[in-house]
This record gives sequence, C-alpha cells and structure tokens, in this order.
Amino acid sequence: MSSNKNVKKATHLMLRYTLLPDNSREERIRELVKFCVDTGIGEVIFFINAEEFNDGHLTLDETRIWLDAISEAKEALSEIDVSTSLNPWHTLLHGDRGRKLRENQNFQLMVDPYGNMSTCCVCPLCPEWRKYIKEIFKLYASIKPKIIFVDDDFRYHNHAPLIWGGCFCPIHIEKFSEVLGKRVTREEVVRKVLKPGKPHPYRRLWLNLFHEGLKSLAEELHDAVKSVSNETKIGLMCSDPTVHAAEGRNWNELIKALCGDKPIVRPHGGPYTEASPPHWHSAFALLMHTIALLPKGTYICPEIENFPFTRFSKSVTQTSLQITFSQLIGSNGVTLDLFDFMGNGVSMEPKYGEMLIKGRAYWDAIGSEHSGQGEMRGVKVIFNPESSYHTRTERGESWEELYTQDRGWAVHLSSLGVSYAFSTINDLSRDELAAISGKMVYSLSHEDIRKLLRGRVLLDGQAIRSLSEMGFGELIGVKEANWLNQREAVYSFEEMIDGDFMQKGLRMTAQLVAPDRLLGYKLMNDCRVISEIYTAKRTRVTSGLYLFKNKLGGKVVGIPYVLENRLNVAFLNYIRQEGIQRCLKWLESDIESGIVLVKGEPHILPVRIDFEEKIIIGLFNLTSDSVDSILFETSRLKPSSPLILEKDGSWRKARAEILTKRGIHTRILVKEDIWPQSEMILKFQKP
Repeated sequence: MSSNKNVKKATHLMLRYTLLPDNSREERIRELVKFCVDTGIGEVIFFINAEEFNDGHLTLDETRIWLDAISEAKEALSEIDVSTSLNPWHTLLHGDRGRKLRENQNFQLMVDPYGNMSTCCVCPLCPEWRKYIKEIFKLYASIKPKIIFVDDDFRYHNHAPLIWGGCFCPIHIEKFSEVLGKRVTREEVVRKVLKPGKPHPYRRLWLNLFHEGLKSLAEELHDAVKSVSNETKIGLMCSDPTVHAAEGRNWNELIKALCGDKPIVRPHGGPYTEASPPHWHSAFALLMHTIALLPKGTYICPEIENFPFTRFSKSVTQTSLQITFSQLIGSNGVTLDLFDFMGNGVSMEPKYGEMLIKGRAYWDAIGSEHSGQGEMRGVKVIFNPESSYHTRTERGESWEELYTQDRGWAVHLSSLGVSYAFSTINDLSRDELAAISGKMVYSLSHEDIRKLLRGRVLLDGQAIRSLSEMGFGELIGVKEANWLNQREAVYSFEEMIDGDFMQKGLRMTAQLVAPDRLLGYKLMNDCRVISEIYTAKRTRVTSGLYLFKNKLGGKVVGIPYVLENRLNVAFLNYIRQEGIQRCLKWLESDIESGIVLVKGEPHILPVRIDFEEKIIIGLFNLTSDSVDSILFETSRLKPSSPLILEKDGSWRKARAEILTKRGIHTRILVKEDIWPQSEMILKFQKP
C-alpha cells in the first residue's frame, strides 16, 4: 500500500457544521467565522436536514430555506478565504426513525431480505425518487459550493429498522427477473444468494445488480450537479469496505461515476465515542483498508466524528490522536464533525478549538514530510474488494455471512507491535511478507494462490481451512483440517513445545481466544510444530503454531485460531508477541521487507513510510500507560540516531542508541517518552 501520492503541505481542516435556518443564524455565522480564523479551518462543510432536525425527504421549497442560510455563511466565509461545501445528510436516508413520506412522494420504499419495509428509506432504483433527488442536487449546486459530499447512507446496508438493509423491493425483484429471463421471488433470491458452500450463480448476478443500481444513480447525480455548476466537485462518504463488498461495490467504477476525473472520498473513521485505547487498532486498520482500495490520485479526507458530541462523547486526546494518524498516512484533508446538529454552534465545547490551535504546527510538520510518493512498509495484509462474490456461507441465513474478515491479521499484528500495510495479490512482490485471514482466499485464482505460496505467508485458521478445502493442503503443510467445537473438544490452553524456537513450557489461553471453535489439523511430517493445544487434563487436542517450507520454495506460518476484523484481546500477550515476531523473522530471514517489530511493549502500533531520501516511523501508544523508552527492530534504514518531532513542529535529535546491526536488520532503543494515547514520530535517513 502506498500512502497518498498527492503532495501536501499544511493541514487542511474541513469542519462539518450545522447552521439552522432560524433566527440564530446571524449570531452563529459570526461565531463560525471567528472559530475558523482562530483555528485555521480551511473549509466548512454545511449539513442539510441532519439528525435531530431531519424531516425526511424535503421538498424543493424546504431545501431552499436551508440553502438561503448557507449562502449567507458562504459569503462571510469567502471574506476570510474559507471554502464552502455541502453535506446533505442523506440521499436514501440512514434510518426512518418514524419519518414518513410526504404527500405526493410516491417513492418505492426500501425492503429488507425478510420482507420488512421502511417507512421513509427509499429504493435507489425508484424512478420517481430519482427524478426528485436529481432536482434536489441541482438546487444544491445552484449556490456553487466547492464540493457536494454524498453521505454514507448511499449504500444498501444499515437502514434501520430494517434487518441488514435493502433493497429487495418489487422493483429489484422485477429487474432481477429480467436479468434471468424468468420470474423469481424475493425469498428465492435470498435463499440462493446465501446458499451454503460454493456460491450459487444468482449471487454474482444479484451483487452486479446492486452495484449497477448505485453506479447509475451516481452518474445521474454527477450529471445533475455539473449541469448547474461545472466547477463544483462531488465527493463520496463511505463505510466499512467489508460491508460494501457484500453490496457488490466496484470502488473504481462507482467513484468514477460519482466524482468524474477528480475523485474525493471521506473514508469512515470511527469510533465516534471514547473507545478503550487498544480498539483504535481496529479503527485505524479500517481506515487504511479503505484507502488501499481507492483509485490513485484520490483526494482523501478521513472522517473524525465525536457524535453525540462534546467531551462527554470523545476526549481531546483521542480526537487529536485521530488527526495525527490521518496526517501521518498522507491524507489530503481531515473532516471534523465536532459539534451537534441542533444549532448550538461551536461554543459548547471550547476544548476542541484549543486542541486545533495547539496541534496545528505539529500536524503541519507531519504533512510537510509528504513531499512525494511514500511507500508503507510492513506485513502485507491481502484483501480483495470482490471477496463477497466468492466467499462460502455456512448457514445461509444472514447477509452478514457474505462478509470476509480481511483485516484480521492487521488488527492483531499492530496490537503485537508489527507494522503492516494492505495489498492486493497483484501488487504483492516476492520480497514481501503476506498475511491472509478469513475466507478471502476463495476469491483468488489457483494461479494467484500458487504465487502467494511461493512467497512468505502468515495464515489464520479460517484461511488454512479454506486453502485445504480448495486442494492446497500439500503447499501449506496440512493433511487434514476440521473445525473443533470447544464444548466437545474441551480445549483449554496452548503450550510452547519447541525449546529451540522459544522457551519451552510457556502457556497461553486457547479457550478464551476461541470460545466457539478452532481449527484442528493433522500436519505433514516436515512441519516444525512450535506449540500444541491441550485440555485442562493435559490431553493433546491438536497442533498450534507451526512453520513449513513447501516444494515451491515458499514459507508458511499457520495458527489454528480465526482472526476477525474486531480485536480479540484474549489472543494477545507477551508470549504471543514474541512467538509471532520470531515467526516473521523466520519468514524474512533471506529478504529485507522493512517491517517494524516493537519489542516487549503491548499495543504500540508502528507505521513506517519510506520516501526517496528518508524514512518516517510513527509509534502510536494505544494504551493508558506511559512508555519511557521504545525498543524496535527494522531494516533498510541508516543505523544512526533519528530525529524526533516535537509538539511545536520542530525536529531535534532523538535520544537513541543502536544496539545491534546484523546484516540489514537494526535494533534501536529510543529513550523518549510516549504518553498514553499519544505517539512518537521519528525520521531516519535512507541507506
């Protein structure tokens, strides 16, 4: 994965803001202008018809009332060189919350897989609604905003109170019947799309219908805007790529249809409320996953939202951490949703403004380091945007069964102090380490799988099970692989048995890591077994961690656990950290992949970005404890003392010591503090 290639300098802060069209607007505009001047906000993105003041699908006249107020603010902001953009809070509508269609709004309402119908969320194929929404977007464009953002309800999933989402309405069923050349029912479509085992042909056709529906709508919205204001750009707000995959989303095609030749995307950046610090591993992995699948040259402005707002919801500390991470990975801008939708303005939480003022020089300094193309270094977590077309369901009961857990290794590697980046199989080179979790391997061709297994790869239990089922057991060291139920197999703990690899007899929980099931496998004789799984009575259940060299010259590391996108804290401990890191060093023993390995500290997320003449390493402390020094190991850098970035935006020489240098690998001790939920940014020279 490459960090964003657009050259960036200063921090572009984009404030998402609600200006109610009422008698308070003059005061709120004055307050907003002052806030922008004080904090360096460069763009204000105005909500329309949002949250508590959402009133369903507004008429043109009702929409004009909002735009009149925003136009007044636009004029005032232009005097201080602040841009105005729009964020209509919905197209289809996030959830009905009891709202209903207005009289004469003859829109087809959204229907979920089980036949439930929304009272206000609409079907994206509805011709009457499409006519309506195009006129609404023309009206938005009439005030000449810089960008019109299409909010992330532009999707099929998550339209409460529907189960999963939609749309399985009569229009969709009729369209699908036309594709098939015969009549089908909603029940038949759902049953066959979710059929257990190998995908039924209906799945590809239905997901294609989903994608084409939103793509054609995106084209119509783009054309509507451009017909009124050619200079106005259109941006897309999006959700979890794993979920969008179950909608058949083709990212390049959809973004091209909506944005044209200047793609703008606001990736999802939760959580919205204060989170346990380690859970930021999941949030940052989601953000990096999204960015990895966007078209080259996309203007990227991650979402930072503190709903339902104020520091009762999210602290200054975690908000600042998100901004810093977004800057480090090369984002072009940052969207800030910091204040409520009810017209109370920016004064309800002054600490956020103070944070923006205080952090500006620091964030500018980080941004200025992105002077050109940068390459993220780490274990390459393999993903495929089309994974839901190929994954194999087990029960065939829920649309969530189409989700694949592509981020499983990313979330857990970073928790163990290992740097990573996302990659497709096509972009993976032979001198890189790969990691695969979940069922995404079903989406790879046999040729791609052989390419993967000629290299160096880390597999979780689900990936091993899938590859074995596909006939690749011989290349991953597995003769048989079957699921073991915890209540039947009664597995309890994992114990290290290879004293030459690491200390023999060390134990870790297995029953908490895998409370439902883990993979039991019979390994080939030339596998090196590092650990075994036992019952409480010390009866062996199955092998645990293992290493294997296959006949293609590839190296494989396998574990019996299933790693999902959400963090499984029970998987994490110092024994696991040391074991996985030793496995990675075994995998890269004859190459220089540039991964960063943080030694002996929990939840230090390392990010490494290589530029032409320098290397930037960020170390994020995702705990509530301070750290007074950091020991890490990496390669492909000049073994000399790095520079460290101060909070005032200046660089100074870090207090660092080069402990060992063996060939291309260097072990470095940095004797600097990292405060809880904060970070250390280092700069090295390239060799």
